[in-house]
Amino acid sequence: MIPVQHPAVVPPMLDAEYRRNPLPAVPREAWDAFGGKGEIATALEPVQKGLCPYCEESLTTWGHHIDHVVPKTGHPPGTFLFENLVLCCINAHQLPAPWGTSCGHFRGGEYNPVLFVKPTEPDCSDYFSCRLSGELRPAPGLSADREARAEYMIRELNLKCERLNRRRRDWITMMQKMMAGLGNDEEAIKWYLRDCLQHGKPFITVVREYFGWMD
Repeated sequence: MIPVQHPAVVPPMLDAEYRRNPLPAVPREAWDAFGGKGEIATALEPVQKGLCPYCEESLTTWGHHIDHVVPKTGHPPGTFLFENLVLCCINAHQLPAPWGTSCGHFRGGEYNPVLFVKPTEPDCSDYFSCRLSGELRPAPGLSADREARAEYMIRELNLKCERLNRRRRDWITMMQKMMAGLGNDEEAIKWYLRDCLQHGKPFITVVREYFGWMD
């Protein structure tokens, strides 16, 4: 996961709708009728580095949708609350798809307020580790409570489905081959790692875990 820090300025159409209708009677209908989703995507895409905050896949790979971190169904106050919205992988037009779903589309309305790790938590990345196989697991050394939260997220968002495992595994393998080809050229290695952390490049916490974090 990657942390999401929302911009201080709320998209104008969202701000106006929240002021007009802070507690929708029928959240799904109110959200479906809302015409400012493009503004929200424009505001969030840069701060998310072009990635889904849950699985870290590029938002251009399978498209994207706006996810309510706390589901709007059952929690109407979050329907138009900016801090409750993130850009999440997989466009609704891609569903159903033969490669399966993950993240927001997979969990649907599932939300346990005790266990759910929000992308707005600054340390959300610290809950997870990635095996060389590409399989996500709870990070070593977590307390029992934090390990339970990590396991919940992996299970409820399908974060170790075969599609994501394969994508992460292939990314690690590709980087290993590139790094081996660079040998001991430190400047070339720094340039390459920085490039792997550029906007829209996936799995940036995997890069940090296996190859070091380069700002």
